Amino acid sequence: MPTFDLRFPEQVRRPLAELAAMIADSGAASVLARTGVPAEDDPDFAAFWLAGLRERIEGDTAAALKLLGDPRFGTEAVVLANDDALAAVRGFTTLRLALRETALEPIPDEALETGRIDRRRLSPSRRHALACYGAFGEIQGVLCALLDDGE
Repeated sequence: MPTFDLRFPEQVRRPLAELAAMIADSGAASVLARTGVPAEDDPDFAAFWLAGLRERIEGDTAAALKLLGDPRFGTEAVVLANDDALAAVRGFTTLRLALRETALEPIPDEALETGRIDRRRLSPSRRHALACYGAFGEIQGVLCALLDDGE
């Protein structure tokens, strides 16, 4: 099982967890808005398929929130099952997408991914969202590296 050990001071950890909890509900909607339903003759299939996808997204987001809410997170090593780590990776993807479509919507995707943003031109709330976006990405990267090392 991978051991997640990425240190965050309490002044960072608490706002990350609070923001994640605030945007978690909009996360599934952000992903589903970008998802095409498979073509199918049965009209009930699309509703069933979307309900299943929503459930999976919400479960993945819950895994990310669970990690952020773990009292050891950021202060000591946390041992995760592979399935929990993978679900958290997907959950952080959902949280980042929700941030992109809300607080960071006016910033081009390329600028977000490269970090080439003049932060001085951003409002304080956008700077906070951008910092969280980057932190969620860092957490994802560490989780992905742990999963790669475990294979």
